[in-house]
Amino acid sequence: GVSISHIRKMENFKSGSIAAEESTEQRESCTVIHESFLTTVYCVHGNGSEDIKLAVKSLNDMYPDNDDQISRFENEFAISSQLSSQCNSVRSAISMSEFDGFPAIYLQWVTGITLSRRIRSLHKKEDSAHLSEGGCSTLICKQDMKIILQLACNISKAIAEIHCAGVIHNNLTPSNIIVGDINGSDNKQVTVIGLGSASLMQTSSEIVPKGEKDVLSLGSVLFEMFTGKSPFKEDDNNELFCDEKESETKTLLSQNQLISTLTARIPLPFAKLVLNLMGIEGIAHCYTSVEDIAGELNQMLSNLECILSNSADQTALGSLHFLKGKLYGQDYNLSKLLDACGRIDAPGGSKMVLVSGYSGVGKSSIVEHVKGKLKRKEVHFISGKFDQLQQATPLSAIYVAFNEYTNSIIQQGPQTTLEMKQAIIDAINTDVGVLTEVFPCLCKIIGKPTTTPIEITSVAAQNRFKF
Repeated sequence: GVSISHIRKMENFKSGSIAAEESTEQRESCTVIHESFLTTVYCVHGNGSEDIKLAVKSLNDMYPDNDDQISRFENEFAISSQLSSQCNSVRSAISMSEFDGFPAIYLQWVTGITLSRRIRSLHKKEDSAHLSEGGCSTLICKQDMKIILQLACNISKAIAEIHCAGVIHNNLTPSNIIVGDINGSDNKQVTVIGLGSASLMQTSSEIVPKGEKDVLSLGSVLFEMFTGKSPFKEDDNNELFCDEKESETKTLLSQNQLISTLTARIPLPFAKLVLNLMGIEGIAHCYTSVEDIAGELNQMLSNLECILSNSADQTALGSLHFLKGKLYGQDYNLSKLLDACGRIDAPGGSKMVLVSGYSGVGKSSIVEHVKGKLKRKEVHFISGKFDQLQQATPLSAIYVAFNEYTNSIIQQGPQTTLEMKQAIIDAINTDVGVLTEVFPCLCKIIGKPTTTPIEITSVAAQNRFKF
């Protein structure tokens, strides 16, 4: 079931300049750098020396089922070979051969880490909520903003350089960019890898229309750099497949999610640029080349301090911000409860109000809100909740309310407690034990009754309690 062309392509790998058969010693001198669903990348030490390194990208399938995987390898080798002499941002390709019997290409080793890892390290302390109280956004600090913006400039210049050489990358992701140090400075060396999907343009006029895909991908890369989050839906973020899954097949988050996430982290000028590159509807598109984007980013870097000072009180767009301590949509219910409390001074002023509704509709929030409003007034506002888990306990909600009441009386001091004790005894007289049996918390105020209620039948006991 294998085609003749497929066999020939496999033979091309076996005729490479590096021998397919490797000794055990050579095999042991390699380290796995990255592994995805289709490929594995190794760091191989030449002649057993730690100073001489090669990157070997090998297929995971010794005999792939289709020509596409082999074609991508051949394409990456050809494009890398052509670009390495014209672009500083592309590593050179050394040979196509086999590695331990698997089809492989041998590439120049580039020191550094992937942009994916770099992004994680930059944002590892940014896991807390992005919005502070009052709805104001927590923007990236000036130093981190400068580092990210400088790196964004370098990446844009690298892509522009590749485009000028007549090549479109077609699969630009953070995993396909290597970031290396330059003498320990904030300025980083950028190397673009993963050229298996790249295409060679015949004329310079093709670069702008066909390069639009790289512009959209660059927008997604910048989004992740500035926010630390992927702009794609979770199903599309499986790192095992991400290297082989081209960005056009991924699904972006909703427009509102993208806008609110960006504007919560970076000033509006940067957010507009990123959203522009990502092709978000409603944002004017004004960049015709990656070279223009690099120039715009460089200008923003020069004016960074001014942009940040004008964005100190920026509010994230597309997000809902709720005032602390305010209830929304409950005005009618609040007024009813406050009105009932306002009638306490009238004859027979003690009031009991029942608040009913389905679970989760905000009954407790309404009660607590009213309790806060009445705290400064001379009102004993007590409440209890009929909890489904407490159904076996008689009058559980009233018990909770009485317990809250007795605690509030005791906190007011001995004099208030004594006055309340006398008022309760005067009102109930000798039957006080009937209440303390059901609500033992009352003993905190009136003490333990000296006599116990007379035992009577259940119906009579219920009537006595009601009386």
